[in-house]
Amino acid sequence: MSIEALKSICDEHGIKHSDRHENRRGFSIHLPKGRNSSQIFTNEEAAKKILECAPDFFKYKFVDGYEALWSPDKGTLECEIQLPNGRFPFHRLSRKNSDSGSNWSLMVPSYQEGINIEISSPTNAFALLTLLRDQFFRPLIHFERIKDYSATIKISGLDITQHDQALYLVEKICSAICFQIDCKIDQPLMLGFEKKARTLRKRPSSLEDIELSAIKYTYDNEALSLYWYAQSAFGMPLLKYLALYQVVEFYYPVYSAMAAQNKIRNLLKSPNFNANNDKDLASIMHIVKFNSSSGAFGNELSQLKATIFECLNFENLRSWLSENGRNNFFSSANAKKLSKIVINPTVSDEDLLDQVSQRFYNIRCRIVHTKGIEGNLEVLHPQAKELAYIDHDIDLANFIAHQVMIASSQQLINMP
Repeated sequence: MSIEALKSICDEHGIKHSDRHENRRGFSIHLPKGRNSSQIFTNEEAAKKILECAPDFFKYKFVDGYEALWSPDKGTLECEIQLPNGRFPFHRLSRKNSDSGSNWSLMVPSYQEGINIEISSPTNAFALLTLLRDQFFRPLIHFERIKDYSATIKISGLDITQHDQALYLVEKICSAICFQIDCKIDQPLMLGFEKKARTLRKRPSSLEDIELSAIKYTYDNEALSLYWYAQSAFGMPLLKYLALYQVVEFYYPVYSAMAAQNKIRNLLKSPNFNANNDKDLASIMHIVKFNSSSGAFGNELSQLKATIFECLNFENLRSWLSENGRNNFFSSANAKKLSKIVINPTVSDEDLLDQVSQRFYNIRCRIVHTKGIEGNLEVLHPQAKELAYIDHDIDLANFIAHQVMIASSQQLINMP
């Protein structure tokens, strides 16, 4: 059997492997990836394909965070490149290679003597090992498609023995090649990021179970457009989070003005207020301080708090936090990797408002690289390891956006 032959090769070369779940035939090969490893899921068919197309699979290691392989034995590195919308026939971008069929290649002048660089279709080993590196087994029918509709940068003649060296080549050399191509032919080429398994989302209810109501309220086109933009950002959690924040931000002028009016009204109603007292007048001036950059009153965090305060029902918020293990997450160590602000639903409404607002704002600041309320925050970039834990925060952003849009909806009126 091919599986047994593959296991023998793993044992011979010290490659860790493990059997899969008892009710699923096959096993997993653990190829090194920095300090960790990536699992190659195999069954009898896949094992046969590996023996046929990549019998020296044990010589390869993955580059952490990228769809990239390197081999200290072969002195090679191979990294996938792609357009933002996925795979593509790269040979269409090179007219010089339009007649070369599946053997097309684009040579890249080397940065160092003795090292060769080219862009071409993926090698058998790369296409097969990256195909099988998945949380769920994918059929081998995709193997040839990957080779036909993918491209990789291949660097050979290397003398590297450490993962950090391979990572440097990907992030410095391969990325620079992508950027140069982008500048020269106006194609936004990018490195292929490692396809990470994300938390399984709650399955939406079936349309068969839905009960619609008559339309009584309408929503602002601009806010709805931003909301739909967020929902279309599949596989781009930072973009989705930022777009949801912008939905809420759209209403800052409305609710910050409302908060300022309430504060001024309460101050003027006080028996102790004296219009002839400069200190009392200064208090009013402080309240009505206008932020011209946002068209709202107060700084951004105070605008966010004013919006959430007016739009969210805190009992509904507490109920939402109690579902799907959210309470446990927002007080966990993993939650603190995204923001030091934890959310405790047992506190008062005022403290809960402060916690939710500051966490929502902190993560937004990490995405747009600005100074947060606690000073400089570490940048949250697309390859940041913390993104493995952002799903609950995206859900929170989505919940806030929903409530703000609902609170800001208008009564349906007859068409003009």
